[in-house]
Amino acid sequence: MWMLARFPFIAELPGAGLQFTITRTVSQFPVSSPVIEVEYGNRSYWPIHPNKRAKTMTAQTTPSYTWGVIAPARGDETGDASPQSESLLPPDVLTLSNVLGIEDYTSQGVEDAMGRYAGCVQDLVSRGAQRVSLNGIPISVQLGRQRILELIEDTEKTMGVPGDTAGEAVVAAMHHMGVKKIAVGSRWADQVNDALIKYLDHAGIEVLTMTSRG
Repeated sequence: MWMLARFPFIAELPGAGLQFTITRTVSQFPVSSPVIEVEYGNRSYWPIHPNKRAKTMTAQTTPSYTWGVIAPARGDETGDASPQSESLLPPDVLTLSNVLGIEDYTSQGVEDAMGRYAGCVQDLVSRGAQRVSLNGIPISVQLGRQRILELIEDTEKTMGVPGDTAGEAVVAAMHHMGVKKIAVGSRWADQVNDALIKYLDHAGIEVLTMTSRG
């Protein structure tokens, strides 16, 4: 799924009290690895390349913020068991990750994998995560937005840290930019696409057209 954004725009890490501005790109779309300039506070990090880890963090002993990411499957992780700095975040923000272990994105496959969600959250919190995000748009849409909202609420109540998902991150970004109608370039199966349309409709966003797998 592609989204084009205007520069500059403000990116925020909710709950961390962090806000930074992506000011420009020096690569043309479409690209797999754009080079961007990020302003954070009174400092500017330029250039920043998504395939290169920020080296500043190696000298940092105490991160200002640590967040946890639950990857859908092995190979999707943003890091491993040790803290990682993310190229598009300020260098004093660390990312921890683990794996939900999903085998397929069918409704049953998602249900089976979600049985491991609580354990993944507990693992990340035990390693210092102050917020936990469940990656994977197909996971969000297969569960449905109402269930995702309940999951986020329950995560904070039972685990003591704010929860988030890929689906709600996309919705929050579109709400922030005032997006009401979109076209989606999808490679997913029709059933997942239909679930995505319903998910976005629940959030007040209309899908005008969508491609499908093949």
